[in-house]
Amino acid sequence: MIAALALLATLVVALPHLLRLDNARPATAAILWTAALTLRAATAISLALFLVVVFPETTAFKALIHWCKHTVLPVLHSDVEVHGHAIGPRPS
Repeated sequence: MIAALALLATLVVALPHLLRLDNARPATAAILWTAALTLRAATAISLALFLVVVFPETTAFKALIHWCKHTVLPVLHSDVEVHGHAIGPRPS
C-alpha cells in the first residue's frame, strides 16, 4: 500500500516534467504544476515529521547516537554547545 502511494506520488510529481505542456491550455498546465508542487511540499513536510517523531525511536537512530556519544565525543577536545546545551566534556 505504501509502495503504491509512493509510486503514485512520484508519478504526479514527475508528470509536469514528462508531459509536453507547450501546447496545453495555460489553466491545465498551471493546475498540473500546482498539484505537483503541492505534493512535493506535502512530501517534504511528511518526511520532516517522520524524522522528528518516528525516527528517534528506531534502532538505527539509537545506534547512531550511541556511536556519536561513545566514539566521536570523547575525541573532541573542545567545548561544543548547541543553543546553550553542552554536548562535549567541559574543560576544567
